Amino acid sequence: MTHTNQLTAMVAKDGNILVTQGRYRPALYIARHEVPRFLADPTSASITPIPPFAATALHCYLTDVAVASIRLKPKSRDQTVFSLTFQLPARRIAYFSSSAALADPKQLASQGIELVITPHAIASIGAGNTGPFATILSRVLGPATVHYEQRFVVLPSIIRDQVADAIHKAQPLFYEN
Repeated sequence: MTHTNQLTAMVAKDGNILVTQGRYRPALYIARHEVPRFLADPTSASITPIPPFAATALHCYLTDVAVASIRLKPKSRDQTVFSLTFQLPARRIAYFSSSAALADPKQLASQGIELVITPHAIASIGAGNTGPFATILSRVLGPATVHYEQRFVVLPSIIRDQVADAIHKAQPLFYEN
């Protein structure tokens, strides 16, 4: 992981990357198979933007923590509904592009997810006498999506350099799927 002011590139051990561009700015998920294209031309790579509130929450929970894996699971054909699961040494955090995920804490608990972040909420998943439950820790109103053409807040070349530096330090294994 490397930091430049508010710009942070986190390289998971599985080679997937999360880039945060500062507080209340979109984050970017880059799948390991897209990294070579991103390094060659960031604007041509297929990346997944995450809205500002969720990006800020992820930054707070993931900064300076070793991330073993980041997994993207598309939930729809148009790629607007998806989840990212972050496996940390001691816990599992998930980002869901829809707040509807909070409606089924039993499903979240069965996946070992302890913390859920959505575009509008942060929730802790706990176990009680009647089963798993979600406790809302923070809620905010604001835009739930990032327009793909507005995903870069920082110059793409600066983000590319930050990602290249983080990859060099992390030395993950990249391979084609």
